[in-house]
Amino acid sequence: MIKDNVKLNLVQTLSQANLEIGKLIETIEDGVCVEDLERKIIHANSAFAKILGIEQEQIIDKTSIEVFSKSNLVFILSLFNSSNVENNKEELFNQNTGQRLRVKVSPIYDGFDKISGYLTIIRDITDVIQREREMARAEQLALIGELVAGLAHEIRNPLTGIQGVMDILIEKKGKNDPEKIILENARQEVWRIDAAIRSLLDRSRIRAMKLISTSLAKVAKSAVMLAQDQLAATSDATNRIQIIYLPSLDPIILPIDAPQIEDAILNLILNAIEAIDQRGQITVNLLKIMENGFNKEAVIEVKDNGRGIPKDNLVKIFNPFFSTKPYGTGLGLAAVKRILRAHNGRVEVDSIEGKGSAFRLYIPY
Repeated sequence: MIKDNVKLNLVQTLSQANLEIGKLIETIEDGVCVEDLERKIIHANSAFAKILGIEQEQIIDKTSIEVFSKSNLVFILSLFNSSNVENNKEELFNQNTGQRLRVKVSPIYDGFDKISGYLTIIRDITDVIQREREMARAEQLALIGELVAGLAHEIRNPLTGIQGVMDILIEKKGKNDPEKIILENARQEVWRIDAAIRSLLDRSRIRAMKLISTSLAKVAKSAVMLAQDQLAATSDATNRIQIIYLPSLDPIILPIDAPQIEDAILNLILNAIEAIDQRGQITVNLLKIMENGFNKEAVIEVKDNGRGIPKDNLVKIFNPFFSTKPYGTGLGLAAVKRILRAHNGRVEVDSIEGKGSAFRLYIPY
C-alpha cells in the first residue's frame, strides 16, 4: 500500500513538473522544444510549431528529423547528431517565408552530470540580418559619396577651363564661320558632361531631411509635369509615349521632404520612359492604404508597359553603380531606395520581361 502511494506521488510529481515545463517554455518568444534521449520531442511551444508551419499535436512524440523534414526549412542533419551536439548551432532558411533562422541544439544534464535530453531553440534573425545589411549599405553609400565628390572635383576644374577657352574661341569666329558651329557643338558636349557630373553628385550626396506636411498629390503632379517637359523636348518620344496621372480621390497630406520624394518619383518615370522602345503608356497612381479605419501607408505607383526587367537583374537594380543602360550611372534607383528608407518607407518592384514594370513607393503616416 505504501509503495503504491509512493508510486502515485511520484507520477503526480512528474506530471506536475512536465506541466510546469510546458507552461514555462510557452512564455518564450523563440521556438523551443525539449527532446528525450531517443531524440523524441516531449515538449514544444506554439512559437516552435508556428516557425515550422506544423500543428503542435503533430510534433509531440516525433523525432526532430521527422519534424524538420515535414517543415519548409532547409536543415542540416548534423544538427541532430547526438554524438556531436555540444552547443550545435546553424542558420537555416525558410523557403516559403524568406525567414532567416538560427537554430541551437544543446544537451540537458541531470544532477549526475549525465545527458538526460536535448534542448532546441529556433530564433528568427531576419530583422537582425536586414539591419546589418542596411548599415553596410549606408556605409557603402557614404564611401561612394566621398569618392564621387572627389572625382567630380577633379573633373569639373579642368572642364571649367576648357569651357572658358571655348567661349573665347567662339566669340572670335564670324557668324557664318563653319568652325564656329563645330566649336558650339563641342561646347554643348562639355555642358552635357558637366550636367552628368552634377546629376552624379546630386544622387550620391546624402542631403539633410526637411520634413514638412505636404500634399503628396502636389508633389507627384510636379514630378509628372517635369517628366512631360523632358518628354516634349524629345520629338520622337512625345508622340509615342503617354504619361497618365491618377491622383488619390482622398487628399494625402503627410510629413515628407518634398524635393527628395519628387526626385524619387521623377527618377522612376524617366526610367519608365527609357524602358519603352515603341509606343507605350506610363501610369502614375496615388493610393492610400487603410488599416482598422486609420491611415497606414501612402503608395505612389509608377507603372509602364515597356521592356520589363530580367528576373536575374531584379535583385541587383538597387545596388549602386548597377546599370544596364550604355551611359547609366547606376545611382538612380540606389538614390530612390535611400530616400524612401530615410522616410521609414520602402520601394518594391514587380516586373515581367517583355510586358513592363511597376515600381511602388510606400510611405508610412
